[in-house]
Amino acid sequence: MAPMLDQVAVYLEGKMAIGKIDCTREKKVCKRFDVRGYPTLLVTRDGDMFPYPGERHADAIIEFAETMSANPVTLVQSYEEALDTLADKPPVSGVAFLAYHPSLMVDGDDDYSMEQLLHSTHLTQVFAQIARKEQAAGSFGLLIPPPDSKMETLAKFVGTSVNTSNGFIVKIESGFEGRLYEGPLDETFTSPDLLLFLRQNNLAVVTALGGHNFKALSGKGKPLLIGVVPDSTLGKDPLVEELKEFARVGSKDLVEAYNFCYMDGIKWGKFLSQFGVNRDNLPELLILNLHNRTYWHDSTVSGVQEFLEQVASEEIAMQHQGDALADADWFTKGQAFFLRYLPWTLLIPIAFFAFIIVVILPLGYSGDDSIDSEIKRNKVVNPEKSKKTPSNNEVTTKTTEAKKDK
Repeated sequence: MAPMLDQVAVYLEGKMAIGKIDCTREKKVCKRFDVRGYPTLLVTRDGDMFPYPGERHADAIIEFAETMSANPVTLVQSYEEALDTLADKPPVSGVAFLAYHPSLMVDGDDDYSMEQLLHSTHLTQVFAQIARKEQAAGSFGLLIPPPDSKMETLAKFVGTSVNTSNGFIVKIESGFEGRLYEGPLDETFTSPDLLLFLRQNNLAVVTALGGHNFKALSGKGKPLLIGVVPDSTLGKDPLVEELKEFARVGSKDLVEAYNFCYMDGIKWGKFLSQFGVNRDNLPELLILNLHNRTYWHDSTVSGVQEFLEQVASEEIAMQHQGDALADADWFTKGQAFFLRYLPWTLLIPIAFFAFIIVVILPLGYSGDDSIDSEIKRNKVVNPEKSKKTPSNNEVTTKTTEAKKDK
């Protein structure tokens, strides 16, 4: 990832700075921000640190930087414009938050700035604060409809029965009714109130699930009802449309029990195989509860309502993560174990190669000194050769002594 970030940095000058921290050296810093795996991407803004929420490729990072460097609130004048310019773009595709106050008006000849508009009422001041704080996780707009179509425009956002004299804040999503913030909007209205509303609702009714948001969605407190579909159809698959329709008109108890989403069954085939999902049998339905590592799956049941009813009646039994691998071969089980406990399982091959380098390789090689020492220790002495041969001086001395004796 480092080379890609180096390339991206050229395009982000003046928008977002990229830095690197070596966690093998800066252990205190990484511990402070709870870094548990590598690479980890964190974003810092206004003193806050949060995980990078997008996909990990160059285009997504550049788009994220451009979003974060722009004004967090966009002026819109109609429902259609709000969907096109806000709801149909990252970071949360399909969802946007709009603020409206009746005192705000813009004519074509007016010279105004967004900052002036946002600071003109208490409602819009609070909205602007939260929009900046949550810019990485949502899309925000300020609604100022044209005077000649004001009532008609407001009705598209909140209906005709809502009193709009004090303004409103609403979540919009294509194909679904808006969800109003129901707290007070007077001087007692505070940013923590709005932040709670936003974080509870900053999710499409049926969300595209991927590596960039899987952890966040799993931590929302509800099991995930996942439509696993082929990558070729993905968001347009009939199962996704069925999920959206059930979310609109289905039983309230069943709808509120789950977070609805869909997932690319080809791209995430290895991950999904541990839950019994077969990539050759798509589309399929899966309920996944990562909190207690349980799931519900039955490839013979394809209808959303029938599937949920059978789960509720326990006709489709709860299973524990790994049950689907009980009859699998050892290679498949090992692969699932490796993926499940990443990044910690990366320590296994690292430890193995370290053992080879440090322990095994030295046993197969000895230096010259060790060879010489082995030869000396194991040398067999020839008794014949061990007899001392007299030197020339010794021979001469003995000859002289013999002559004297004579």
